[in-house]
Amino acid sequence: MADGERAPCLVVAGSPARGGKPILERLQGCGALRATHRRRRLSSPALARLIAHARAVLMPSLAEGFGLAIVEALSLGTPVLASDLAAHQEVGGAYALYLDPRRPGGWVREIIRLAEDGGHHAARRALLAGYRPVTADDYFARVTAFLEGFG
Repeated sequence: MADGERAPCLVVAGSPARGGKPILERLQGCGALRATHRRRRLSSPALARLIAHARAVLMPSLAEGFGLAIVEALSLGTPVLASDLAAHQEVGGAYALYLDPRRPGGWVREIIRLAEDGGHHAARRALLAGYRPVTADDYFARVTAFLEGFG
């Protein structure tokens, strides 16, 4: 496991959700991370640069309505580790890696693997070259097909 200067650095973009402050406080005291940085009020271009240059984007949500951060990251070619929620799987498909948000051990292992295994990281980025986000036309075609099933 990486430690010291080799340990991963976590950047938390945006404001924490309700109830998220204790989690951020725990992260800042976590010995497995080199540092935890918070970035709030980023412009869209600044956020895009941060995502594009990240080793990975983490989405350990317990509940999610859509998963826009997943679409943004995958569109920029950045690997994603996300909770195994249906909303995440719908937008990320086979391009994101899905983990149980209640089992931190799996998250730690995959974060370290992406941080230390250059071949694995390169393979994840190469896979993302084929990612295309769902368009409005795609979405409404699915809705129409679903509704026609009630025929």
